[in-house]
This record gives sequence, C-alpha cells and structure tokens, in this order.
Amino acid sequence: ETVKAVNKSGLSLPPIYRPSLYTQLDRLMKIQPHDIDTRIMLKQFKKLAQKKWGPDDEYDYHKLLTQRSKETSIKEVTKFSPDAYPHETHSPKTISLGSGIIEDRAFSRLSFRFGIHNLLDPEAGYLPFSGVDFLNVSFRSFKSRQIYLDQFTLIDIVTLNPNKSWNPKLSWKTKIEYKRFDQDLCAGCKVNRLYSALGKSYVLSDHNILSFFIDAQFLLTDSLEKSFSYGLNPEITYHFSSNKINLESAIVLINRFEKTRTLDSLKLSQGASMNLDGEQSLRLKVQYYAPVSQDQNNRYESVLEWTKFL
Repeated sequence: ETVKAVNKSGLSLPPIYRPSLYTQLDRLMKIQPHDIDTRIMLKQFKKLAQKKWGPDDEYDYHKLLTQRSKETSIKEVTKFSPDAYPHETHSPKTISLGSGIIEDRAFSRLSFRFGIHNLLDPEAGYLPFSGVDFLNVSFRSFKSRQIYLDQFTLIDIVTLNPNKSWNPKLSWKTKIEYKRFDQDLCAGCKVNRLYSALGKSYVLSDHNILSFFIDAQFLLTDSLEKSFSYGLNPEITYHFSSNKINLESAIVLINRFEKTRTLDSLKLSQGASMNLDGEQSLRLKVQYYAPVSQDQNNRYESVLEWTKFL
C-alpha cells in the first residue's frame, strides 16, 4: 500500500525488475533444463537454500564452472518480466454483500475483511497460490430479521508450494475461526475451530495446481453431545488462479473422533470469483455434504456475493 501511494503521487521512478534466483530457475527449468547455465544456477540455488550440500556437490559445481569457462560463444541472455508489479495489486480490505440458502432457509450476509489476500482474489502482484486472511467478520440475517454474528476468522493462511523435482516442498494451511452456522458435523452447528493441514501440491500448468492434504481440526461446540470433537481428514483440492477468473474446488472425507473414529460425511465445495474491474468482484460459494449414516440428511449451503476492494 505504501508503494501504491508513492507511485500514485508521482514520486516513484519506473520499476526495475530483478527476479529472484528461484524465479529465474523455475522458468529456465521449463525451457532449457539441460543447459549448462541452468545446471550451474541449480547448484547455486541448492547451496544458497541450505539444502544437503556435500563434497560431491562441490566437486560437480566446480566441474560445471570449469566447463562453462571453456565455452567461447556468447549466449543470449534470457529476459524475464513480471506478471504484475506491487503497485498493481488489489486493496487488502474488502466489504461483501450477498445472499444465499442453507437447508432451504434464505439469508442475507454482510462481511468485512481487514486483510490481505485469499485465493479467490485477483492474483496480480501476489505470490501465486498463497493467501493470508485475517480479521474477517460477517453477519447473517434470515427472514426473521434477527442478526447473527455469522463468522469471525482470526487468521487463515494458505501456502500451496509447488512440489518440484529440484525443490520439493510441503504445502500447508492453518485457520482459527468461529462459525455460527457451520455444516461440517451437523446442520448449522455453532463451533470454534482450530484447523491445520499438511500436504503436497503439483502444478498442472502456470495457473492450475492440484493438492493432496491431511487436515486436522479441533472443534469446540455446544451443538453436539460432547462439547468438543476432533478429526483427521483426507482432502483433495484444485485451484485455478488468474487476474480475471479464480476457482477452487475441494473434496474432503470428514471424520470425527469421540469414543471411536466415525466416518461422518463426504464434503464437496466449490468457489468461483469473477473480477469485474480490479476493484470489485462477484463470488459464488457452494458446499454440499453427503452423510455416510442413513439417519442423517444431506446438508448444503450456497452464497452469491458482491465484493468491493476498499
């Protein structure tokens, strides 16, 4: 936001792009993975990133440098340009107004977010497939016109690190939130949730990523027989990210542990957003739960929202 203010006032110079070693290597590995300059850069990255580095690595590195020094031809420098600059990002604060249906009950919702970015926001200027939401609060009203504190998210972090052969990494997520009408374990439970997940992510293309997680969540609630529940849940997610359209899909097998492990339901969720002009967007979120037990009904919720970046 400081960069935006300085640029808007005309006090900044034209931006100069200096890509990180990771960014350079990521692009070069796609177009010329066997080139000697790429191989040297890969060794440099491995050393600087404090990966396992032994005498054999040092020997191979000096061997590559010696080989490169004997080449007399001048290679064309690969040019890099960013998809967007920091001053072209969306504003971190948002206000959202929408309506939806939960269990055949229509409702309206008003939401405020104090920062910063989630995976349904335009990705320009932000790290792809990563987001940090904090102090996100929403209010919900049904036909009775009684207003409820619908949801309060203290923090919601998502980091989908692409798992590459030359740089294997774990993806992770964590969230602390309160929800008045949570659907995970019953129709409209009031819960406090601590959620974390670890997994692997695989890039399908520049804007598509597929992730596999095991998530753990601990719930405090007064809507079940016990005041708490916890579970370990396998999860598959897909994300498409761009400056115009963003999609996120998830399949979660929900378990809960009380006296014994209970397979509760299969959760299917879909989120989609369309960026209208860089300052506002339309968003649709749908969640559907197919319970395993025959004595439970299907649970679902859908919300259509207009979001304004402030």
